[in-house]
Amino acid sequence: MDFTTGTGVMLVGVGFMLLGLALGGGCVAGAVLLPAESVGLPVRAVLVVLATLPLLTAALGFLLTFGGQRITIDGASEQVRITYGRWWPWERETRPLGDFNSVGICREVAAAPHHGGSGGTASHPIRLQGDGDEVELAGFSKYDQARRKAEQIAGFVGLALCDSTLGETVVREAGTLDESLRERAIRLGEAVEWPRPPRSNRIELRHSGDETIMDLPRISLRQRKGDLIGTVVLLIIWSAMAVPGLLLFRSFLGETHSNLWLHFAQAGLVSLPVLPVVYVALGVLVLLTVRERIVVSPRLLRREWRFPVGCWTRRVPAGEIEELLIDGDDVVVRTDRTRCRFGVSLTAGERRWLRDAVRYVLVGKPIQPGHRPDSSSVRAPA
Repeated sequence: MDFTTGTGVMLVGVGFMLLGLALGGGCVAGAVLLPAESVGLPVRAVLVVLATLPLLTAALGFLLTFGGQRITIDGASEQVRITYGRWWPWERETRPLGDFNSVGICREVAAAPHHGGSGGTASHPIRLQGDGDEVELAGFSKYDQARRKAEQIAGFVGLALCDSTLGETVVREAGTLDESLRERAIRLGEAVEWPRPPRSNRIELRHSGDETIMDLPRISLRQRKGDLIGTVVLLIIWSAMAVPGLLLFRSFLGETHSNLWLHFAQAGLVSLPVLPVVYVALGVLVLLTVRERIVVSPRLLRREWRFPVGCWTRRVPAGEIEELLIDGDDVVVRTDRTRCRFGVSLTAGERRWLRDAVRYVLVGKPIQPGHRPDSSSVRAPA
């Protein structure tokens, strides 16, 4: 199994090298080839000095092309061979595969200064991990691709998979990478009990056959206040920039006497300032009316966004669910192929209760229709 790294650094190096050679070479060529009668010695000296920085840039780019690695995992000899330098190898190293005990996948975010260091582009590197040592094998921007590749590598080398992309590290032993949540609980003999609801539980609970239906509270405007304010500000700025443009357009059309386009410009002048208000009003309407429902059984988990007209449903087969975690404001169901998030409108206590209740049903211990665990703490449907 072969991996290569450093492609981006090498391409940057090639760009620096070509740009530096073009600019520096042009200055040197001018200093050497221009006629002596038209260009004096001081000008030639200035051209040579000006060529110094581009040529240094070209030299830096040339050094960057020595970057990158080629990594080969040889299962037969149980070795990891690392070649430093993709195009021009300058060092080789061999390590025993036994020095590593897991394949790790994590989430790294490049800090964005304008977001105070809290935003940026996320990447998901995959590494061979050992005691005090690691080797990066690959990186993906999308989690699903990284997870599938990490499982493929872990299966090939026979090591455990450590996934820490959601902050909580989940370890899946070699040979159990595709094990579902239910299979894992049965194998480990985990005792799963119906969770005790929090004191103020707003989740409405009912049952239909082997399905447990949980209606979550609506998202409050307070939870999304920052998003709404940001959207209003952006749309107002956009309108403020568009209106002067339409005014100029209208004055131009007035000179050409085009009644059709003049009416179009007048309509734009009226509609553009109103757009932020309409947009925010629609957003508030959605927040006030949409409701999330979780329907779970030993067969299937469904997440439904229920609108006044229609419903958006996401289905995840129970046999594919491998992990059930909490990530910030969401409960996350994770499979090999996808992730499903829900519970954004809940408090921390309600979110933990929802996760444990879903887990109770998924591992094969559904609530019987006549059984209402701690019904005094569960709000009955209206």
